Amino acid sequence: MKQIAILLSAVLCASACVNFGAGTPDSETRALLPGECLKSTELSYYATDLSYMCDYGKYVFCLQLDLDYSNECMDHTVIKHHWRHVPTQEMYDAFGENGRLVKKAYEDEFESFQYLYYEKYPGYSGRYSIVTILYNGGVSLVADKEFAGVPAGKNLSDIISLDSHSTNLGLYPDIPLEYIAMPEEWFLFSVPLGDFNVVQEPVNFELNIPVKVVMYLQWLNDKLTDPDAPVPYKEEVLHCSFTSPYCVK
Repeated sequence: MKQIAILLSAVLCASACVNFGAGTPDSETRALLPGECLKSTELSYYATDLSYMCDYGKYVFCLQLDLDYSNECMDHTVIKHHWRHVPTQEMYDAFGENGRLVKKAYEDEFESFQYLYYEKYPGYSGRYSIVTILYNGGVSLVADKEFAGVPAGKNLSDIISLDSHSTNLGLYPDIPLEYIAMPEEWFLFSVPLGDFNVVQEPVNFELNIPVKVVMYLQWLNDKLTDPDAPVPYKEEVLHCSFTSPYCVK
């Protein structure tokens, strides 16, 4: 009977992982993704409901990174669904015989980061998301009509700010390069509303974000033979042309 109970629990857990995605209300997703997971530099824009887009006196832009990763269910019960986003096995296989060691080094980093999270912020939810892409300023956001007092065609960079749960918590892997922030699996930018109003009027935007894409798995591989190996990265510009359904006037 004990064996049957254990088997039934395992089946229920597996069923929960299949039937309930990482976006369900009772799920918690943890992500620590290396730059190797970036598939392309094109971002996807998401126009959420107006109440969220204008939360806390700010107009929010939400743009998702184009990423490749494995979505793993970490549940042991059917009550709460815990997931994590991690590199695919193919990314480890690219290192040949070192693949197993690189994966172990990554898993150690993931566990260490998770421990730091719960130690530093025990009151926060178990959700977090980090991608080893470094932003150090230089964003360009241009609208085709006046927006929040900025004329059409002029860069809005002076009035926008980067909003990030991970940024606000100050949680990053230890990467010895200069940067302002690392994104989550998405970029959140906002514009203060001030005395402006939000009106239903489409606006076309062009967004460019210069970044350093840190090849974190490659760095872990290099450090197997050289603990002081430099951080490998690629200079990229993340881009998105999108239309917002609202204008700030």
